Amino acid sequence: MYNIDIVKFFQREDTERNKYTDKIKEARAKSKVVQLSLSKLNNVQSFILSAGLFVNLLLGIHDCYLGVLTAGDLVMLQAIFAQMLMPLSFMGMMMKELDETRINLQYSIEMDKKSKAIDVREKDKVDFVYNGGNIEFKNACFDYSTHEKDDKKIILNEFNCVFEKGTKNAVVGYSGTGKSTLFNLIVNNILI
Repeated sequence: MYNIDIVKFFQREDTERNKYTDKIKEARAKSKVVQLSLSKLNNVQSFILSAGLFVNLLLGIHDCYLGVLTAGDLVMLQAIFAQMLMPLSFMGMMMKELDETRINLQYSIEMDKKSKAIDVREKDKVDFVYNGGNIEFKNACFDYSTHEKDDKKIILNEFNCVFEKGTKNAVVGYSGTGKSTLFNLIVNNILI
C-alpha cells in the first residue's frame, strides 16, 4: 500500500523505475563479481584435486612396478581417492548455498523491519470500524495532479456504485482505471 501511494499519488513512476533499474544493475554487477571469483576458486580447486589424483596414480604405478602394490590395490586406491573428492565437492556447494540462504534471510528480515517501521496512516485519521450498512459512492470524483502545469490525471469521474451489505463484489478493469484508488478511498476513510 505504501508503494502504491508513493507511485500513484505523487506520479513518481519514472523515478521509482529508475531506482529499481539501478538496483538491478548493481545487484547484477555484484553477482558477476561473485560468479567470477567462484569460478576462479572452482578452477583452482579442480586443478589441485586433479593434480593430487594424478600424483596418487603415479606413486601407485611406481609402487606397483616395485612390487609393493598389485594392480587391484592400485585401482582400489584410485577409487578411494576419487570417492573422497565427491563429498568434499558436495560439501563445498552446500556451504555456498547455506551462506547465500543466510544472506538472503538477513536481507528479508531487514526489509520486514523497515516495512513495519513505516506508518503510512496520518495521525488524525480514525481506523475504519464496520457498523453494518452499505458502502455507496455518489458522483465520486478523484484525480492526481501531475508535474505539468494545470495537468490532472482523472481517475474517477462522477462514479456511482453501491456495495450492498453481505454481498461479495469484484472491481475489474485495465491498469490505471482506478481499482486501487477505489480500494484506497474505502480503506483510508477518505469518503464519508
